[in-house]
Amino acid sequence: MMQYPRHLYKKGWEWRALLRAGKTSAAEIAQEYLARARADKTNSYLLLTDSQAQAAAARYDGASSLSGLPLGIKDNLVTKGVRTTCASRILENYVPPYDATVVQKLAAAGMVPIGKCNLDEFAMGSSNENSAFSPVSRSEEHTSELQSRLHLVCRLLL
Repeated sequence: MMQYPRHLYKKGWEWRALLRAGKTSAAEIAQEYLARARADKTNSYLLLTDSQAQAAAARYDGASSLSGLPLGIKDNLVTKGVRTTCASRILENYVPPYDATVVQKLAAAGMVPIGKCNLDEFAMGSSNENSAFSPVSRSEEHTSELQSRLHLVCRLLL
């Protein structure tokens, strides 16, 4: 398993600069973050969306400052055609027919969703200990930058 020390994470502005300079592609960034999410042992993701991430990365056009950057979407935000459970067994097979408004805005900004992030069941809590599928573990060395990125982006878009 490959380890990703926190100091090796690039910031969004660093990825944006590399994208604009043609030194990397949105698809390469998505693959790196998907690999990190797969290697992550904190249960931060309930579902990874490889094909959707690659499709979104292929549409990269550099039109916005968020374009081409990866993010995880909390599992309480509906995403068209992607299983959305709210971390509950009650909804474990629910696949919504539409996107939440914030998901639509993120897509319009060109962001690349790589998966659905774990949370307390129905978002009833703040510790991520009460997911029906497994709690998110707390690690001093490795906390998921991807999961917290959504909160920042939502504040920017709303």
